[in-house]
Amino acid sequence: GGYTGTLNRAIETFDADEEATAVRARASKIIGNAVFIASIIGVLSATGLFLFGGKMVTMIASKQSAAAFPYACQYLRIKALTIPPLLVTFALMGAYRGYKDLKRPLLASTVATVFKILLDFVFMVLCKWGVAGAAWSDVFSKLASVTVLSVFLVRDGRLRLPDILTVPSRGMVRDLMAPGGVLTARKVIEQLSFTATTGLSTKFGPIAVAGMQIVRRAWLTVAVLWWPLSI
Repeated sequence: GGYTGTLNRAIETFDADEEATAVRARASKIIGNAVFIASIIGVLSATGLFLFGGKMVTMIASKQSAAAFPYACQYLRIKALTIPPLLVTFALMGAYRGYKDLKRPLLASTVATVFKILLDFVFMVLCKWGVAGAAWSDVFSKLASVTVLSVFLVRDGRLRLPDILTVPSRGMVRDLMAPGGVLTARKVIEQLSFTATTGLSTKFGPIAVAGMQIVRRAWLTVAVLWWPLSI
C-alpha cells in the first residue's frame, strides 16, 4: 500500500511537471511571437522615422525655430534606433507582468537609467557630441534594458531563443495585437495633443521650446509617481 501511494504520488508529480513544461513551452512561444512582432513593427517604424523625420520636423516646427532644424533632424534620426528595442521592452515587460514579476523590470529600468546618465556625460561632455550624444546614450540605454530583461527570461527557462525566430500565425498576431488597440489609440491621441502644443510653442523660438520641454519633464516626473494606481 505504501509503495502504491508513493508511486501514485510520483505519477501525479510527473503529470504536474509535464503539464508545467507544456504551459511554459506555450508561454515561451507567446513571448517569442510578441518579441518577433514588436521587432518587425519597431524596424518598420524606425525606418519610416529615419526617412521622413525631416519632413515631420518641418511640419511641426515654425520658421521662427528654423535654426533648430538640423539639430532636431539629427536627434530624431538617431533616436529612431531606439524604437525596436523599446517595443521589444514593452513585449518583455508584458511577459514579466504575466508572471507577476515586477522586480526584474525595475532592475532593467535601473540599469538603463544608469547607462543613460553615464553615457550622457561621456558623449555630451567628454566627446562633445551635443544632441547627437544624448540620442546615442538613449539608444544604448534601451539596448541595456532589453538585454537585462531577455537574460533573466532565458535563464529562468521562460523564453527559448528559437521561439523569437518563429513566425507567428495570423491568429496569434490578431490575439496579441487586438487587446492593445484601445491603449494605442489613447496614446496616439495624447501624443497628438503634445505634438500640437510643441508645434505652437515653436512660433516663439527655440528657447521657448526648450523651456516647455523642461517643464514638461518636471511635470511627468511628478505625475509618473502615481502611475501604479492604474494597475
